[in-house]
Amino acid sequence: MFTSLRLVPSPTLLTNITERGLAGKALLRTNKSAAKRFRVKGNDRIKRNKAGRSHNTGHKGRKRINNLAASAPINGKKIEDRMRRLIRA
Repeated sequence: MFTSLRLVPSPTLLTNITERGLAGKALLRTNKSAAKRFRVKGNDRIKRNKAGRSHNTGHKGRKRINNLAASAPINGKKIEDRMRRLIRA
């Protein structure tokens, strides 16, 4: 009743990889959830959005809400390197 599915890469993908000299190397994938949350700024720093602005903002002051709208840099060299590995930047 059920047949096993074998996922075979397309031949065009394999030829493109071998043409670029990447045959035999593992192609690392971007972590898409991290790529949506972090961006690389012009000065090669990584920026993130602040949490706490999407809902339950009725009791928060206007200045506090506006400050949450601004992006913030990633502080800390090791954390920044980890984020770079995730987003392949």
